[in-house]
Amino acid sequence: MNPIADIVPQFDLLPPQLSLPQADPDAPGRERRLELAREAYRYSYDKANIRGLAMCEALADAERPDAGGGAGWPGWRRGWWSTR
Repeated sequence: MNPIADIVPQFDLLPPQLSLPQADPDAPGRERRLELAREAYRYSYDKANIRGLAMCEALADAERPDAGGGAGWPGWRRGWWSTR
């Protein structure tokens, strides 16, 4: 009996489909996505009170907190600490 074999899953996990830039089959699409991300997320290292730490200058609209202050997290309004 092999105790290690008993805890190994009986199925194969497939790795995610990743590619290096030089081997990407959709290089133009990759460049477009990178440009959009660079426009949405601009970082500054020059804040007066936290020099050297990258801070996003502005949040993308999709990542702004909702009107209830929940930032899109499930259960936030009720509170994760709530027993209800």
